[in-house]
Amino acid sequence: MCLYKLLLPFFIFGHLVANGLSDLKATLVRYTAKSTIKGTFEVQTWNRQGKGKEAVDTKGQASALVEYGPQGLQMQWNRPFLNQLDRELRLSAKDVSSNNQISNALWMMDLRRAYSSLDASKELLRLLETAIFQSEAEEPLNGRPTRVLRFSVPQSGTQERFRRWIKEFHSTAKIWIDKEGNPLSYWQSIRIKARIFLVISFEQTQEQNITYSKIGDNLVCLRVEEKQEGGGGGEYASSRTIRSFTPQ
Repeated sequence: MCLYKLLLPFFIFGHLVANGLSDLKATLVRYTAKSTIKGTFEVQTWNRQGKGKEAVDTKGQASALVEYGPQGLQMQWNRPFLNQLDRELRLSAKDVSSNNQISNALWMMDLRRAYSSLDASKELLRLLETAIFQSEAEEPLNGRPTRVLRFSVPQSGTQERFRRWIKEFHSTAKIWIDKEGNPLSYWQSIRIKARIFLVISFEQTQEQNITYSKIGDNLVCLRVEEKQEGGGGGEYASSRTIRSFTPQ
């Protein structure tokens, strides 16, 4: 058999791999975010400290009206929301163990999280600056044909004085794209093992799932789900957070 025919599948595979990543990058820079989008940004949280009968569970829920466009980002909370927050703050002043729905979730509604949800292309472009491309394959997503790009993600964002405690760090990510290169979904898994002062060991796992949508010339996170679980030194904690954007 001709050598060209033997090598043809490998040439085709290499061409597809190169196209998948380049298609994604080229598409991301075309999201100019010049149009104005409005909607509701909502956060739900579930947290657990401890295990068994000693476990303490808390949950929270909060939402804000958001507007993002050429003039910047605005977040607005209506009067009933602020009244409820005031009641919770007065209650917690009397009882620190009170389960305050808004207060438990409000700290997850910061500017950075809202901004990255409403202009998600910039967040993905930052990821691609450091992520190491591994492979591409065809894979259906919710019944539609897509391409999935796999990456390994190096450790970042940790101060140098804390890095010496981390003994193992593993992170992988997947991005599903359509035939034009538009991102549809994102998944990342992180596993960390650390030891502090050669005495206290702890492990932590994190997982993130994101669903994207194109609204105007913005790439928006319609839903972001984050899970964390970890323990060490006799302690255990887990959390789950869902952030969502509902356009008007």
